[in-house]
Amino acid sequence: MDQLDLGIRGATKQSWAGANPRDLLKKLIEEHSGADRPALFRMFIDRLNEEPDADDYKQTIIEYWFANNYHSLVGAAVAPPAEKRSIETTTATTMVRERVREKIREGAQIVLLDMVLPNGKALKDCTGRECRELAPRIGEWLERVAKKVRANELVGDRLSEEQVKALY
Repeated sequence: MDQLDLGIRGATKQSWAGANPRDLLKKLIEEHSGADRPALFRMFIDRLNEEPDADDYKQTIIEYWFANNYHSLVGAAVAPPAEKRSIETTTATTMVRERVREKIREGAQIVLLDMVLPNGKALKDCTGRECRELAPRIGEWLERVAKKVRANELVGDRLSEEQVKALY
């Protein structure tokens, strides 16, 4: 399994992971809209264990849990200064980007349009303006996407998955 330094932003970084447990849970909720929380939890565990990438999903979950609990236990007193957090975030973003590129090269079924960005929206639901605003944090790839989409236009309405992958 790949190791990924989540830095300060564990929830954001886990949402970018190729094996995104949040997406898995979202699918279950959509498939079983009347199910209660305990039933969904059991289904999540069962589905997680059936997934071919189960170890990757578990790694993402563990990293997210660790980041949240570490910062909760250690507290703000030892939080790194803003410039160090920026370096950590940039490093983590670069690592995520490389992991996505590697999975695409391997032929993995990664859907970039469904990738959740730091604003909490899937790329397909972001406007050109939002992409431009997020590009400094995400990288040149999102800037290239932003150039193809008008300010108030949704990425998913303008670009196909193939076009987004070509820009990546």
